[in-house]
Amino acid sequence: MAATEQKQQERAAWRAQASQLDVRQLVFIDECGSNIALTPRYGWALKGQRATGSVPRNRGENTTLIASLGWDGMGESMIIEGAADTAASAAVC
Repeated sequence: MAATEQKQQERAAWRAQASQLDVRQLVFIDECGSNIALTPRYGWALKGQRATGSVPRNRGENTTLIASLGWDGMGESMIIEGAADTAASAAVC
């Protein structure tokens, strides 16, 4: 069974249908996530001394950014604590 993106007839039909759309009416929504409990890659210490520190482990929740992009540029966006769920997605739309 071939992957859906390899079905050339369906792809051609989608391109024909998409070419009829008014691009000024399209809005794309994107989501990305991050965790701010990151560990610094470098440390410093006085000459002859060892740099010491601690490493956070799974501290805090992820932060999710959801933003929209349309013909006029970037539109509404929001940042939520934790993962995006159905309620967060519905709030953007």
